[in-house]
Amino acid sequence: TFTLQASIIPDDATNQKLIRATDKNEVATVNETGKVTALSVGTANITVISEDGGITSTCKVTVTEVGGGDPIFINIPDTNFKTYLVEKFDTDGNGEISTAEAEVIGTIICTVRHISDLIGIEHFTNLNVLRCGDNPLTSLDVSKNTKLRWLSCRSNQLTSLDLSKNTALTTLACSDNQLTSLDLSNNTESASIVVHNNRISTLDISTTAYSAGSTNKATLGGQTTDGTTPQTITVTMTTYQRKYFDADDKDDSLNSDVIVITL
Repeated sequence: TFTLQASIIPDDATNQKLIRATDKNEVATVNETGKVTALSVGTANITVISEDGGITSTCKVTVTEVGGGDPIFINIPDTNFKTYLVEKFDTDGNGEISTAEAEVIGTIICTVRHISDLIGIEHFTNLNVLRCGDNPLTSLDVSKNTKLRWLSCRSNQLTSLDLSKNTALTTLACSDNQLTSLDLSNNTESASIVVHNNRISTLDISTTAYSAGSTNKATLGGQTTDGTTPQTITVTMTTYQRKYFDADDKDDSLNSDVIVITL
């Protein structure tokens, strides 16, 4: 806890009363004297309002830890996601997930759970496997999950996916979304890449470890724009990677490191 100081100028103003409020009670509360109490990791805006004249001032409070050995509870807004996490990982049975509980989790499998938001996943810093497919997710931030090696987020409603921080990723399955582009330039360890049925027209896998056999080439192709019409995807790859594709998939009018797949 700490006390947020506020005062009215001039000192001899008739009404010195201040009203204090927080926009996120689950992160931090504030009482009438300005005492701020941290409840969970996150950011809250504490606003002070003068009763006379309606003048306001706001202070952003970021909670990263709670002193005195008290547990820090993670803010998990999606009730379905929180229910899953509590069912699987609430070791002390208090109905919450603390940062200490999150930090020892290596695998999360929350497929087909009607989860629309994975806020809170950023605190699972030792996560190796995340399978969150078959949910109505429209966004996914895994930038803090730098130890992630397996990510399956297929059959959601994602329009973008930033994997630039996930340099340890070896397996990616993001098919059946609404992605229009995918940057894999930092994912040099990725050997399995499944991206079909998106809206991607170009894909560069030349910096990855992709080596799927020709029978698995559909994992890169099969793109659709309206769910029925095949879309050509231009794949940039190394000469070594090219050998995994059948001869009839190769367009010799392109240079040796580019093939065009239509499935």
